[in-house]
Amino acid sequence: MIPKKLNPASKTVYLSTGISNLSRANGSGTYFARAKVGGRLIRQSLETKNKRVARLRLAKLLRDIQTATPTHPANNGSVSLGALLAEFESEASSAPDLKPATRYYYQRCANAIRKTFPDATSCDVSRITEEDCRRWRDNLLRQGLLVCPPGAKTASRHIGANYFNQIVGVYRKVLQKAVELGVRFDNPASGLKRCRIPKTELRLPSKEQFTQMVRLIRSAGGRWNRDGACADAVEFYAYTGCRLNEGVNVLWQDVDLGCGAMTIRGDPVTGTKGGGSRTIPLIPNAKELLCRLKGRFLLHKASDRVLEVASFQGSLDRACRLVGCPRLTHHGLRHLFATACIEAGVDIPTVSRWLGHKDGGGLAMSTYGHVRTDHGQEQSKKVTF
Repeated sequence: MIPKKLNPASKTVYLSTGISNLSRANGSGTYFARAKVGGRLIRQSLETKNKRVARLRLAKLLRDIQTATPTHPANNGSVSLGALLAEFESEASSAPDLKPATRYYYQRCANAIRKTFPDATSCDVSRITEEDCRRWRDNLLRQGLLVCPPGAKTASRHIGANYFNQIVGVYRKVLQKAVELGVRFDNPASGLKRCRIPKTELRLPSKEQFTQMVRLIRSAGGRWNRDGACADAVEFYAYTGCRLNEGVNVLWQDVDLGCGAMTIRGDPVTGTKGGGSRTIPLIPNAKELLCRLKGRFLLHKASDRVLEVASFQGSLDRACRLVGCPRLTHHGLRHLFATACIEAGVDIPTVSRWLGHKDGGGLAMSTYGHVRTDHGQEQSKKVTF
């Protein structure tokens, strides 16, 4: 039974029953179903004045609406999942409030759905069931996705929890668009469960190991390590806690050695990850490093970048191998800074502000609520009964 379209000329007054999609005619007391199908509001008589019977008939009617093939006003036919994915990508690419990295990530997720959902290009979204969504989700989690992450040399089928959750989130948004367009009555992906994100244990070098790593990088030489440029960059990120995209865009006009502060503005177009800019105090090591760099480049301009190199992961990998500590990335230096601050007694909300977090310390607490083994052993000596 497919309901009829609502007649705008009808003078009947319908009263709310407190139940979604169910109303009652004021004069006759007959119960009516009220729903939106194909972008149009419909109202169908349930032919009963008994509320219990009306609820049962309403449930059957809604099931009929869900399984019926609706007519999309734009194409007078069914809409494929591939078409909705393309529309989602088009809207994301033109959204002014999305950063390029977010647009790229959305595109990756949309491509992942195309590769993993059966017949995604031609699949009619009106016929996708909750069971189809659950089966796709479980297969994606079980089998993974053959991808080659940026910077990786080989492809693998492993899929991280964060990436998996983003794919599921995009899939849910795409099917929600079908609901908004009137192609579907409900979103079959609304109940898909996210994957639990395991807590990553930070494996950071000790202070002695970090000092040794910097010394090795500075003495290594190389085309991009002229005058120890890579070592300077390693120290800069470890002493300021900048993200990679923030550090490469720090200019000398952002550094105030007199006040011992530095302004982090991020990318000239998109800004920092959290938006806007922030000013952080310079710890003694950072101030000493910047004074040394400023003395080396006497002819620098205020608009010049502080760092000479944008990436130094190769030098960092080599130093980690020689020292014998776990691999450290650019972002790992940010973790090293936060850990050193907390171990020095700086409160977590303050560290959170220095890092540019917007949650008042919640993320910092969950990420850095630990101490390195050597620091923990030293602190344990202070505990007595």
